Amino acid sequence: ASPRVESILSELNLKQKVGQMTQLAGYTVAQDDNIRKIDKTKAREFIELYGVGSFLNTPLSQANIPHIDVPFKPAEWVQWIRDLQSIAVEFGPKIPMVYGIDSVHGANYIHGATIFPQQFALGATFNTSLVAKAAQITSKDTRVVGLPWNFSPILDVATQAQWARVYESFGEDPFLVAKMGVAFVLGSQGDGLNLPTTVAATAKHFCGYSHSRNGKDREPTWIPDTLLYSTWLPPFRSVVDHANVKTFMNAYTDINGVPVVASKRILQDILRDEMNFQGALVTDWNEIRNLHLWHKMARNHTEAVHLSIKRTSVDMSMVPDDTSFSDNLYKLVQDGHISEQRVDESVRRVLEFKEALGLLDSPQMPDPNNPLLDTIGSDKDRAVALDACRESITLLKNDEQTLPINLATTKKIAVVGQSARSLALQSGGWTWDHQGAPDDTPDYFKFGVNFFDGITNAAKNAPGYDDSVSIDYALGCDVLGECSDDDIAGAVDLARASDLVVLAIGETTYAEMPGNIDSLELPAQVNKLLESVLEVGKHLVVILVEGRTRILPPLLLDQIPAMVMAYLPGPEGGTAIGEILFGQVNPSGRLPISYPKFSGDANVQHWRWVSQGYTPAFEFGHGLSYSTFAYSQLHLDASTVTRGGRLGVAVTVKNQGPMDGKHSVLLYVAQQFRWATPEAQTLRGFEKIFLKAGQEAVVEFELLVDRDFSFYGLEEAPTKLALQQGEITIKIGELK
Repeated sequence: ASPRVESILSELNLKQKVGQMTQLAGYTVAQDDNIRKIDKTKAREFIELYGVGSFLNTPLSQANIPHIDVPFKPAEWVQWIRDLQSIAVEFGPKIPMVYGIDSVHGANYIHGATIFPQQFALGATFNTSLVAKAAQITSKDTRVVGLPWNFSPILDVATQAQWARVYESFGEDPFLVAKMGVAFVLGSQGDGLNLPTTVAATAKHFCGYSHSRNGKDREPTWIPDTLLYSTWLPPFRSVVDHANVKTFMNAYTDINGVPVVASKRILQDILRDEMNFQGALVTDWNEIRNLHLWHKMARNHTEAVHLSIKRTSVDMSMVPDDTSFSDNLYKLVQDGHISEQRVDESVRRVLEFKEALGLLDSPQMPDPNNPLLDTIGSDKDRAVALDACRESITLLKNDEQTLPINLATTKKIAVVGQSARSLALQSGGWTWDHQGAPDDTPDYFKFGVNFFDGITNAAKNAPGYDDSVSIDYALGCDVLGECSDDDIAGAVDLARASDLVVLAIGETTYAEMPGNIDSLELPAQVNKLLESVLEVGKHLVVILVEGRTRILPPLLLDQIPAMVMAYLPGPEGGTAIGEILFGQVNPSGRLPISYPKFSGDANVQHWRWVSQGYTPAFEFGHGLSYSTFAYSQLHLDASTVTRGGRLGVAVTVKNQGPMDGKHSVLLYVAQQFRWATPEAQTLRGFEKIFLKAGQEAVVEFELLVDRDFSFYGLEEAPTKLALQQGEITIKIGELK
């Protein structure tokens, strides 16, 4: 640590040290009669008496209380931080506090900010530079109002299809998640954390959180070491090694019966000793207390604090709503159960974190006259969000060239489904409110185009548009399946009078445990609506507006001529959907997760062991285009490689037309035989390119033997990377 950090640490008393390890929710310092204002008496008490060093979250987001009020405007955030920081530097230890926020798909708690597609959709772009741009804009919007710490990205690998946080992940593949995670962290942290447009990123949730045995959020996981090291650790290791991520957040779950927040193995041996992470580690919401309330590991809260701090390297407890952590840790040290040296280790890391943010140089008071405030939600920034929508939306089926829509033969278009006319539903959770926006009013959405309006706007710009073209809407059924037979009949009547039907099928908004479901199957009435529309026999385009892969009845799935996966694209998604349906944009998204056809196959990933069956409706990496991209001349620059060596791979890609377009080239590696059953394939490279119709290009990859051909799983050493002599197959498309 720097001399300055050591000097500050030496001047703190025990109560103040414990305060630096304490993080409280914003609502704890809000006025009782006006939650949008700081109660300076409350704030002073926490800071002066307890030395609290960190706060988090919008005060409008409280556990189990959705939609308390409309989101903070930028000026309100600026005043909130200025008022709170003024107290922090005047009272108690006079150390600036650090404020954290979940800006997980744009600065989603700042009214009017640019909202990006959810991470699930960003994974479908296979475009790391686009993800980095999204992170840069998110960081700028977040930092300019005084919030220097972002609890993002999620690096959980989505292996449980019904998990309520699939949409917050980059996908099911650890290599994809790692690459996207590195891009997001580099975009967030930029050239230094003390700059006016950067934030500290947080690698979360470490680790195994996404693999609950029953698919429910925060439920126990069971992860063998081979899978822990090959699947869940690599994304986190990558952001440490290649992006210098500044903070980590531990997972809610337990692994093999040991809650992560009290696991010496996970949070000390692996995180600190093996991965050499030197930054600050914060718990997730209420997680130390959960050792008593949820995990039943501790008999009371005091024992919970003891177990976590004594056994792990946790630096800060997201308490979040009282001084219980501070009181208990203070007493545990005084009574000799935890050493003050252990506390010093964490406080030193917290102070180093604040030093990196520039908070020890100045309080970093947000300037209400900062011209960057005027860039929040700018046309330039929202254009990047629109590009992300365009590159993520995935064409799953296009039988009989149903798409793009041709207005010469299609005059009457029916748009059906609640998701087709809802900015809230197309944006998902963590949008203005933890559980998603309650409505589409300007109080929430300053900008945005829903699918129906996006289709209408695109039609007006399409060849053949004239007064004879009509686009009409029917609800049919809401996303929860709450509708009558008469509601369905009304949608069917509209479909019968149309040349083409666009049916949007989706989910309600949710985040975390409220999004738990018992089945991936859609509500019965939604399936009935789909079946009834299919029976009309008109051209049909189904748009899936969902945060996870909901299963359609297989018999109906096979009958659908055209399907589009929209994911949760955010407010700009309607424009992109319209452009893609009318061929004004060539779709280029690829599935970042396998889309199951049957519930029994829902949790089989493309990287499964080679002896395991794999019969999804749509494979990982699947995505159609209006053009044909052909591969040829797959070339390796060596036929044999050795430990420490490299292999150059090149392939020629040609856009055979008829449209210009972007295309992601995916490279897979497979070992034919080895002493631990090999994966069917592992993703080891991807590159997104743009080719005009008729144009071709050579795409090159470099594989490193020790990195790309190694594996975990030898019975005698499951946590050690191994290399084994044998034949390796390189696959790009159908070429091997």
